[in-house]
Amino acid sequence: MKFETKLEKLSKKKKEVVKLVLKGFSKKKILTQISKKRNVTPEQKNSYRAILAHITMAILWVKLNKVVALPPKELKLKEKAVLKDWSEGKSKQILRDTLEVEVVNATKKNNHKPILTLSADMCITELQLHKRNELKDCKFLSCELEPVVFESLVKNIYKNNWTFMQYPLPFEIGKLINISVKDMYSHLFLDFCQSLKEHYHTIETALKNNIVSVGGVVWITVSTHIGGTLNKGYNTKTELLNLVKKYNNYEIKFKMSYSDSSPMYSVILKRTK
Repeated sequence: MKFETKLEKLSKKKKEVVKLVLKGFSKKKILTQISKKRNVTPEQKNSYRAILAHITMAILWVKLNKVVALPPKELKLKEKAVLKDWSEGKSKQILRDTLEVEVVNATKKNNHKPILTLSADMCITELQLHKRNELKDCKFLSCELEPVVFESLVKNIYKNNWTFMQYPLPFEIGKLINISVKDMYSHLFLDFCQSLKEHYHTIETALKNNIVSVGGVVWITVSTHIGGTLNKGYNTKTELLNLVKKYNNYEIKFKMSYSDSSPMYSVILKRTK
């Protein structure tokens, strides 16, 4: 099906947001424009967060449909590059393929324990892993804070009969990690879109308490873009690697910088003891 046809099948509100994404507008600019049009203020927290979730889902929809956008001539080259990365997602796919190899190699003894993840509503990574025969028996447990995304995730699980996905939990993954015990999960996927500062405690707790079994994989992704500008006083890569090195029972199997609408940094670890 052509992209134009898919776009026309979207609801009026979804189509409105997707078109702004295709124009290369930032999340902040889209939020401002849509909120003004719908008379929603930051004080109306549920409505405001719903718009934010719609914007996130619109960006994901564009990525999934591999849109090769033709943005207006006035767009900056940097914005064009962002749109290209949204549509192709080559860097993120390299990460998923690498993760798949590491998880397959490490799952032989741990497949009876759940994989704790941040799947979003489309479960792209989880679906890719489930296709492997070696991982058919693996179960994924996902946390999702955004109400709209959570609702979409639940619907997708039941509509598509994704039996490999356990019923998701509607709160921050950090809350679950805080009460998790040693060797509780076979693997852990912390694919954050925010900064390391926001999730430092969660990552540290997961590593310190060894909630992933020996031989298991821990995948961490964080944004190196903070507050709209690169944070000059905080080196995300160095801080994350130093955090990992605090514990001598994790081996760095892969690390990578890439751009996914903003600069990102990702590491894949293996618990060795």
